[in-house]
Amino acid sequence: VKACVILLVAVVAALAITSLCTNNGIELQTTFQQGLMLKSWGALAGASIVTAFAAVGIDMLIKRFLSKIVNKVNSLHFSNLWLPLVAALLGGLFLFLLLGTSLASLLPESIAGRVENINFNQHSVRERGYFYLDAIRIFKDYPLFGTGGGGWSSLYQSYQSYPYVSRQSHNFFVQILDDVGIFGSLIIFSFIIIILALYIRYSIKEKHVERHSFPFFILAVALLGHALIDFDMSYAFISALVYISLGGLFAASRGSSPSVKYMSYLNKYKWLYPTFLGLISLVMIVVSYRMYLGNGKAQAVLDSFATGEVNLEDTQVKLDGALKLHPTNTDYALLKVNLYNQSFTQDKNPQTVQDGEKILQKLEKNEPYLIESYEYRYSWAMEQGQYAAAIENAEGLLRQNPWSAVYYERAMYLHQLLGEQAKAAKDSDTSTLHWNRVLELSQQVLAQQARIAKVPKSITIGSPLVVTRNMALPLGEVQYARGSYAEASATLQPFLTADLEDQANKLVIRYYLAALTKQGLSDPSWYDKLIAKDVNEKAAIEQLVAQGS
Repeated sequence: VKACVILLVAVVAALAITSLCTNNGIELQTTFQQGLMLKSWGALAGASIVTAFAAVGIDMLIKRFLSKIVNKVNSLHFSNLWLPLVAALLGGLFLFLLLGTSLASLLPESIAGRVENINFNQHSVRERGYFYLDAIRIFKDYPLFGTGGGGWSSLYQSYQSYPYVSRQSHNFFVQILDDVGIFGSLIIFSFIIIILALYIRYSIKEKHVERHSFPFFILAVALLGHALIDFDMSYAFISALVYISLGGLFAASRGSSPSVKYMSYLNKYKWLYPTFLGLISLVMIVVSYRMYLGNGKAQAVLDSFATGEVNLEDTQVKLDGALKLHPTNTDYALLKVNLYNQSFTQDKNPQTVQDGEKILQKLEKNEPYLIESYEYRYSWAMEQGQYAAAIENAEGLLRQNPWSAVYYERAMYLHQLLGEQAKAAKDSDTSTLHWNRVLELSQQVLAQQARIAKVPKSITIGSPLVVTRNMALPLGEVQYARGSYAEASATLQPFLTADLEDQANKLVIRYYLAALTKQGLSDPSWYDKLIAKDVNEKAAIEQLVAQGS
């Protein structure tokens, strides 16, 4: 009873300062003002002090005037259980009134707006549905032991139903399924369920809920319940609270009076626990300090990148030092690969690529889903004209993110180029294989667009996948090479542009005009524009027409 009254006072105090703190917070995000910040903190501190004094006053009032009534209520069987349930029911009734009546208008504007927008058609609700389905798809591919820690953040782009950015699946339980699979999930969830079951069983057997342990039960169940729709457990503090609460429940479920023999044993070896904690603390201090030093060295490298004042030898020494202090840090290793990549861009030394490749191979042993590995290898292969290697990595990037237009452009361009080279070498089978892939990728883009069209309008699409000029050009070239002139002109026509400084735009017009000529058609306007810009295009078009099938 006392707790419910104090909670009500805290709610009133919170509502009283919500509008002030919310409005000030929005303004502070735009422009920092020390006075406004102090005013907000002052309001929060004032409300906290008032609530604290009110709690003390309520406690004294109850002890002086209502202690008999409260003690009688508390002495009832399971009073610690059914009183919170009654409070929860009253809270549910209040929520129903907020949603179903005009009661919400009495709340502060910032809260009233959020309450009025609560419904199952909200974008956040629908988005979570897609997140969960995508997480289940990952789980189906890695059912037994999962993907490893951070599997969702590394793989979600490969499985997402539409383009979005979310490093969390917003559900603790499906994210655990992704990370550790059925085997690990059974261990984790069994641990949680067994402790909760032991505590409930003990409470039923004793016909009383321990006043000191029940808050642990409320905290654990509330946080785990909310973790069904959000990523609370990804925060170390929240996760620690849950497991501390489970420890409290387990202790309570064993009874509150340990045996004399057990206490004697604890007293005899009471030095063990603080000694163990002390050693662990020392280890963590040393490890944390090493990480701090490593971060300082890596930050110095980032600062040099930002200013453009990069001394390769000095930067490499700093990165080696950072990796020595924190060998498993993926970001430091990728920074070193980036350094090698910049060096290769300047001097084209193949040894630099080999050094970067060694780091990537080492990284992939622990981080097999790194998209950066494909990016660097693609870049190195293109720089060296190794198109066969480049296409392997371009396809890898496409598998990692099938919603990126850039990755489709790269793959389609390379497949068209390799098909053209194979045709020139009289290798028709290889040419057919590559050109068919260009057509497959164009159909895949259309299929992805159809999937986006099915997404509810209330959901904001991150970066919609659209057909670009750099997709249409290789597709049009393949269609032209195969004699599908009407299809080629239709593919290229939407991407005609008067910006003829760009060689790709000139190529689009060239193939478009050649495809029209093959059909016995013409477009004098675009022909004149192209020839006016570059008289050599006339011969290029004639040569293209002569080469056509």
